[in-house]
Amino acid sequence: MARLVTLQEVKQGEVDTDDLLKLNALLDMRETMQLQAQLENQT
Repeated sequence: MARLVTLQEVKQGEVDTDDLLKLNALLDMRETMQLQAQLENQT
């Protein structure tokens, strides 16, 4: 599971690529779920 990171951690190099990829995947999943909910509410 991705951990929450701060912008300061990113700037200081304390966050690795794997953390960022996991975080991006979670954001993509959230966006997909929001779009699905919108479509369901329209019908």
